[in-house]
Order: sequence, then C-alpha cells, then structure tokens
Amino acid sequence: MNAAIRISVYIVSYNQEKYIRQAIESVLNQSILPFELCIFDDHSTDKTWSIIQEFAERYPSIIKAHRHERNQGIFKNFNYAENHLQGNVITAVAGDDYIMPGYFEEVINCIERNSLNPDTDSFIIIPNIINLIGGIETRYDNTRFKNGNILSLRIRGVIDDRYGVVSRALFDKTAPYIEDIGVHADFVWGVDRYLQTEKVLFLGGYYPVYRMGVGIVSRTKEVDFAKSMIKAVDIIIGRYEKDLKVKDLRFLKYLQVKSNYQVNKSVRTYFCLCWNTFLNIGNLGSLKKHLKSFLFLLLPYKLKVFLVKWKFFESLSK
Repeated sequence: MNAAIRISVYIVSYNQEKYIRQAIESVLNQSILPFELCIFDDHSTDKTWSIIQEFAERYPSIIKAHRHERNQGIFKNFNYAENHLQGNVITAVAGDDYIMPGYFEEVINCIERNSLNPDTDSFIIIPNIINLIGGIETRYDNTRFKNGNILSLRIRGVIDDRYGVVSRALFDKTAPYIEDIGVHADFVWGVDRYLQTEKVLFLGGYYPVYRMGVGIVSRTKEVDFAKSMIKAVDIIIGRYEKDLKVKDLRFLKYLQVKSNYQVNKSVRTYFCLCWNTFLNIGNLGSLKKHLKSFLFLLLPYKLKVFLVKWKFFESLSK
C-alpha cells in the first residue's frame, strides 16, 4: 500500500442496533485497514452506542467514536463528521449498510493505476452497488455510464454513487450539507461535488451494499419528501443555473412540478405535471424512470400509495 494514501471511513448512526455491528465489521474486515474509522452517533436511544463502544475499545488505534449529547439530525451530523476526518481518501458507510471485502484494496489500486494524488487531484471513484430489497440482492452497474455526462446522470439519479470515494482535494472544495431543507440536502451537495470534480473513475466490482426501505428516505412522508425536493431544486437552479445544460434545467423543472403536485393535488397541478412529463420524454435518464413517470400520472392515487410502499416498486427508480 502507498503510505501516502490514508483512507478515512466515517459512519453516522442513529438507533441502528440491528445493523451497526455488520457495518463496522465490514470496514474492519477489509484486506487493507483504513487510516481511521470515525463513528458519529446521533444520540441513539437503543443499544447502538454500546455496540460502537465495544468496537472502539477493541480497535483504539483505528476507531474514533463520538456521541452527540442531543439528537442533531442526519445532515448536521454529517457536517460534524466531515469536519473531523484526517485522511486524504474519504468514504462513508451508513450504520444500516455495509461494504464487501476488497473494496479499499481496489480503491488504492485505482488511484495508483491512474497516478493520482488525493491531496492535489479532485476525483471521485464510483463502485458498482448491491441493493438489498427485502432480503433479495439486485446489482446495479455504474460502469455502463462511464462515457456519459456524469453530472447530468447524477442529477437524474441514474449514477448511484453512494459510498463512493472522494479525494481530500475534492472533499475540501465541496460545500457542506444544507441542514434545514430535509432529505434532499444530499441532492444539492451532490451537484456541487460533481461541478467541483476534475476526474470520475469507476470500479468494476460490486462493493457497497445498500438496504433499500430501511433508511431515513424510506421513512419520510410523501409531502415532506416533495417539499424538500422543491427547496433543493430552487437552490440548485439559483446557485448553478449557468453551469447546467438546458436539458438538465428542464428535468429539474419536471422534478419541481411533480413535487408541487404531491404537495397540492389539484386539477391545475395535475395537468401541469402532465405537460412537463410530456416535455421530458427522452430526458429522464432511463426507460424505467420513464415508466415510473407515466405510472405516476395514470394510476389512481391510492394504488400509487400502495405501490410506492412496495419495496420492489422502489427499484423502478434505478
């Protein structure tokens, strides 16, 4: 291993006693250990913190654990965490997810193959993803998009870069999460990160495992989810309009109109959504996303609510 490469892994946790042990062990069982594993618990009320302490006592040279005295909320916890990392290659693992063996070794090989310096080069490394849906694994191949417009694909949610790796140079350029706009704070954060990056690399292996239907997004009510999207799109357009393509702005308008309809269902908002869906034919990023957009328009509301709660329907977003 190149001694100049120092991998920082951070975990933010809250009431994840069922999964946190596997998340931590998946990092410690890598063929190459990280420079540090930093765990930031958001004042869990179950056994999560005691499990974290158990590992911190066993691995004091690697694990740095912190527990907030009061619940901060996920994005405030993220910002706190990201201000306390010392490595120059940085990745995250959620407390209810985990990573497969060999991930860090492949990341380091990728950096060395491409002669990159994480302290001066702004880069992202994106692995393929394993989605775990009700105990069933589905594999999501990001490498098929490596020749596409990465920013446009990220805006449409086609690139699944969760638990990817970023260099210190890029990490330091990215603006912090906006803490008061809800679950789509990571949308704004992601657009900012891709606008700052100089190089995007892809790994052929499947390493992060994401449990769909478990985290905060799956527990967010439709109206709150939509209100957060409206705020996020407003901020993205306000900050980055000059940096985005016309097609990207048209897609963002579609997201905004769809969210307005979810917040205020009326004949006017419905037909506005129909029109913007029509304008975005061929602009949603994938065939499945087009199918989902038309299902959203055509199915009765109660049936949509049922299907959105059905975990397999959730996979249509990919």
